[in-house]
Amino acid sequence: MFADPKVPLGFYADSEPSIPSSSQRTPLMPESEGDQTIEYESGDVSKTDDRRAETEMVALRLLKPKEVDNSLLIGALDKFPRLSYLIVFGFPFDDEQVIRRIADRLSPPTAAPTTDTTSNLGLVESSRLKKLELSNLFEFRARFNWIEYLLSHCMPDLEELSLSNNSMSYVDFDDEPETMGDVEDEGDVILGGNSMQSAEQNIRGVGSASILAQVRTPYFENEGQEWKLRRLEIGCEQDGSLPLAWLSLLRRCSRLQEIDIDILADDTMEQIALALSRYCPEISDITVHCMTGIPQKDSQIADLILSSRSLKRLSMSYSKVFGPLSVAAVTMHSATLSMLDLDGCDGITSEGIQAVMTSCVNLKSFSAMPSPVTTLVCLNAREMLSTQWVCLRLKILRLAIAGIPRPDLQENQDLSKPLYEGTVAEFELQKAVYKQLAKLTKLQELCLGRDIESGRVLLGDDGLLHLTGLERQRGCLDFSLESGLSLLYGLNELRELSIGTLITRIGLPEVQWMSKQWPKLEKITGLISQEDTIPEHVKWLINNRRDITLNSFEEW
Repeated sequence: MFADPKVPLGFYADSEPSIPSSSQRTPLMPESEGDQTIEYESGDVSKTDDRRAETEMVALRLLKPKEVDNSLLIGALDKFPRLSYLIVFGFPFDDEQVIRRIADRLSPPTAAPTTDTTSNLGLVESSRLKKLELSNLFEFRARFNWIEYLLSHCMPDLEELSLSNNSMSYVDFDDEPETMGDVEDEGDVILGGNSMQSAEQNIRGVGSASILAQVRTPYFENEGQEWKLRRLEIGCEQDGSLPLAWLSLLRRCSRLQEIDIDILADDTMEQIALALSRYCPEISDITVHCMTGIPQKDSQIADLILSSRSLKRLSMSYSKVFGPLSVAAVTMHSATLSMLDLDGCDGITSEGIQAVMTSCVNLKSFSAMPSPVTTLVCLNAREMLSTQWVCLRLKILRLAIAGIPRPDLQENQDLSKPLYEGTVAEFELQKAVYKQLAKLTKLQELCLGRDIESGRVLLGDDGLLHLTGLERQRGCLDFSLESGLSLLYGLNELRELSIGTLITRIGLPEVQWMSKQWPKLEKITGLISQEDTIPEHVKWLINNRRDITLNSFEEW
């Protein structure tokens, strides 16, 4: 055991190779494991075991950029030659020295020694770094060539790279290349600001077909060196009208399998599609976070989907457009696609949802839930029954099914009275929907109601959470045994059921049936309503199936 130098506020060393997401991280606390001891004091690490093969440094509590102690950060990097994971929140993208230190640390051992005489990082043994995540959501003035220098020095063994701040994609195209340490104020990239007039004037009119050639890349001359990068994540706010600096990074990423990006508008999506199709033949996992209100084109989304030769996973949340061309592109990957997330996509129609369900034979997860800010996205019941589903391997299904006649929901109708005063045809339609769902015998999660986040959740006097302030869905399955719930007896792998905002007729017989037929059931969402007393069927679940979560704090 020995004492390490002081680590910057919010950083600590840890031997656990699996790093949780930021939402899962817990406050600093003392920790002991095996022959190593990690003691946390105000976010600083005091002891660690140097013999372990992998070391991580994770930033947990950096709230503002000015809180970063750059000298301590650099000192810490010097003392961790076998670093395998580096995650920094509040990374100083405007600090040239820190960027150079990080970049030189990532350089291959054959790279030329750094000219910075205060550091020997360019000469150290090859880094074990596998994952690099740098992010900062605050405003900074940063030079593009600094960021370019960082990207160009990525180790060939680096597998995951995540860069995120407000406007990292903006590029300044000056005629004369700038050098590190000698940059004029004019042409600065404003990260998080709106002062992009200089850059915009320089690049206006650049077409997407030539965008990769237009990006200034003084450090990317050795294009023969292939990287092992398999996952790339770029997060930034942008209006889509400016080229993306990191596109040239893809030239070396022929092994790239996953990309996670914030987008987009106009031709930006087209640029990325072009780069992926040209340089990344193994891309199979595409995640796109669309900015609400930013325009997109159906044809450009389709091109992005078709940039993959064998798409396995596609997540495109909050796209304003996901029309017939995009749906057709998805179905062209029907043999390989296993996960599709279209939550909040306005453009997806009932016909489009049905096309997915009737073509993607290997689909295991499909989500197309409406969001609080979009129009209702749903699958019409009659459309649903027009063709038999083929995605029988589904484990997760999240979508709203609508268009089911509910004559029992006439104004002033008492839901406690016996069903059914509707026609035989209306009764049979609901049963047919159950039969279609019953074919999905591998289902583990079934969500048929709007997400609870679209309304409000209040703590009642009974200690349970109640749904309030949202419109409940009427034209839906009522989940009563009388309407055909028992047809779902084969879903014995089901673990989660969400009826969200559906108006149902679930009572004691129904929950007892669920408890028996679905023995693996762990969570039911939507049973709690705005009632003064706890319903008998909820009391029964509380008393007899304590292992089933009902709208608990753990869920929200």
